[in-house]
Amino acid sequence: APAPFVAPIGVPFVLRALAYSAWSTPATMQWFFASMSVAGADFDMRRALDDDDYELADAARSVAGSVLVAASAPFTDDELRAVVAGARASALFIGRNETVTDAPASAARAEQFGMRARTYADSGHLMFMEAHADAIAHDIVHFVRTAQLPPPHQ
Repeated sequence: APAPFVAPIGVPFVLRALAYSAWSTPATMQWFFASMSVAGADFDMRRALDDDDYELADAARSVAGSVLVAASAPFTDDELRAVVAGARASALFIGRNETVTDAPASAARAEQFGMRARTYADSGHLMFMEAHADAIAHDIVHFVRTAQLPPPHQ
């Protein structure tokens, strides 16, 4: 997840990830992913993923448990300046209900360094499995093509 490069990872997420890693079962996989969704307990991995993606997620879980890959600390001010200076354009797309890091703080810090930021009200960490996945994908493609954010969705 890119947001932890802008703001720290939250302790609650780390604790959930450690619990999932220690007790990796299909049920804990469902619980862990539901904890990152705005749907909460109503989130269903079987409906959110097609059969191939679910089988891949379950196979990874059964072989390796959970692997948490994240920045150990947010980028320093100089590192963020270097990212922005070295990019044609840079943007942070984040669900307002992100569970890994603080979405408003991430967006504010990204904008402070000249990055564009867009938050999505009805999305959490699983943005592409939630309500406005198509709109989010459209925004990202638009940004990649034009280096500009499209107007906000109503």
